[in-house]
Amino acid sequence: MDFIDDPPESTDQERFQRHNRFLRSLKSDTLLIIDNFNVTATQDSFLSVVLKYRCQILFTTRSKLDEYCKKK
Repeated sequence: MDFIDDPPESTDQERFQRHNRFLRSLKSDTLLIIDNFNVTATQDSFLSVVLKYRCQILFTTRSKLDEYCKKK
């Protein structure tokens, strides 16, 4: 994911920290859409971090994420 104000010389870790700080500030009235999340949950090391955000999250994926999802 890229934000418009990301410095081009920033590392992946620095970029993740900046983005994570912003995304953690989102409230429950925000919908975050993650499109084409086509990896298994075990392959993505950041999924557990993302699932802790307070905002609502919608994944589009071809992978099975049943063990991570609340069905409504």
